[in-house]
Amino acid sequence: MTGDVFSQIPEDLLREVVKNSGRSRGHRGGKKPYPSNRDVEHAVLEVTGGVINRDLMDYLYDEALRLLSEKGFDPRHVTERRFWRIVTLMIKKGWLRLV
Repeated sequence: MTGDVFSQIPEDLLREVVKNSGRSRGHRGGKKPYPSNRDVEHAVLEVTGGVINRDLMDYLYDEALRLLSEKGFDPRHVTERRFWRIVTLMIKKGWLRLV
C-alpha cells in the first residue's frame, strides 16, 4: 500500500526532498550557530591546554572567540560575563588549573 502512495508523488518533488533532506536543521539561511557552553569550554581547553596563568588571562577571551569563529560559530553571543562565568565554573570543577 505504501508503494502506491509514493508512486503518486511527482519525480521532481521527490528529488527535491531527497536533495534538501541532507541539510543541517540547526540554523537557517547560512546563519552561524550559537555556541553552547560546552563549545566555549572546549575552546577554553584548546587555548589553555588545561592550565591558566596571569599572562594568559589577558588574551584568553579574545583567543577563545577567535577559535570559536574559526570553528564556524557566531561569537557575538559569547559575552565577557558569560565567558568568565564558564571559566570560573571550569576552575571549580577542576577542569582548569591556576598557576
